[in-house]
Amino acid sequence: EKLASIVRENNPPIVNQLNQGDLEKLVQQLSKTGKFSSEQLELFPQLLGLIYREKLDRATFKNWLYEIQWKPLNISQSHQIFQPSHWLIFADSTGLGQTLKTQLQHQGHECSLVYRADTYQHSETGIYYINPEQPQEFEQLYQAIETSKLPLKKIIHLWSLDATGEQNLTVSALETAQLWGCGSVLHWLQAVVKNPKTSLPQLWLITRGSQPVLNTEKIAVTQSSLWGLGRVISWEHPHLWGGLVDLDPQGSQQEAERLLQLVIDSQKQDHLALRGEQ
Repeated sequence: EKLASIVRENNPPIVNQLNQGDLEKLVQQLSKTGKFSSEQLELFPQLLGLIYREKLDRATFKNWLYEIQWKPLNISQSHQIFQPSHWLIFADSTGLGQTLKTQLQHQGHECSLVYRADTYQHSETGIYYINPEQPQEFEQLYQAIETSKLPLKKIIHLWSLDATGEQNLTVSALETAQLWGCGSVLHWLQAVVKNPKTSLPQLWLITRGSQPVLNTEKIAVTQSSLWGLGRVISWEHPHLWGGLVDLDPQGSQQEAERLLQLVIDSQKQDHLALRGEQ
């Protein structure tokens, strides 16, 4: 208690010496500052050494962690003019993929939808069906898309939006969510890497409520792993990378339009989230 009192009263010089690790001089100073017995002075080096190591551990621990801070992004309201291109959408069952296709076609783009199924199928209307568990079907899909008239420029992955909510989560549902999310993205990436082209499409991964943008939100953990995979892809295959977008858990009527706006005019930001009008 006496040692703690002296440290508090002489805080600046003692703390400076402690930060410098000069424990011998610090013991000498403390022995002159207060009346301590010889037994107490013998304990000082050990006690001060423990305090010094604790300060180092705390400083090191702070450097292990970081906190993500979300900031508002001002999206340009001007509509940029892009050459017509081919967009491939791994479509969800809620209709967002179909809405995106309609808007893209109105802008002169070609758009194909890919749905989950038991076996590979292809219709003349630009709709594909593939089995998420079969890597060779992703390669078959990529080869078929490459024969389109317009160059393939964008890949929009929406399959994770169909993941089961946490309230009904089981081991089987979790495995299925990983297959639809990370598994299908890996299969697609492997197909593209095996068949390199001069112009490679940008991959955009879309989730809903998987990021803690607001403190009041419940996190869709079944989709959050896709963000970890996306970061790895951005480092290892930057030429294939587009970005990550986390949609508002509540959704909105303008969601498809705003999502396209982010993909087209993201100002080189690749970690994006939609919350309300922001």
